[in-house]
Amino acid sequence: MTQTRSAQEINRITSLIIESSIRIHRTVGPGILEKAYFGCLCYELVSVGLMFESQKELPLVYQGQLLTYVRVAHLPVGLLLNFGALTMRQGIKRVVNNFEE
Repeated sequence: MTQTRSAQEINRITSLIIESSIRIHRTVGPGILEKAYFGCLCYELVSVGLMFESQKELPLVYQGQLLTYVRVAHLPVGLLLNFGALTMRQGIKRVVNNFEE
């Protein structure tokens, strides 16, 4: 998201990502390899019409949190998705970076 987007558009995009991750978790369940969830998520994001970059290289941040990566990439919002959680809602962490919702 290098271009400026409205709060409404950012919230719409993050909602699509969360809905996609919940759909995957309900179908596949917890406990499989990260690579499998990644493939499913890429498929889901394309199917809902989102364009994205995967595995984007960022400067190394030792012992950093999601907020550090969001700041380094100059993004307004970041999602940490833990498909290993019992329910996907428990496995979602949303972090904002200088973004008024």
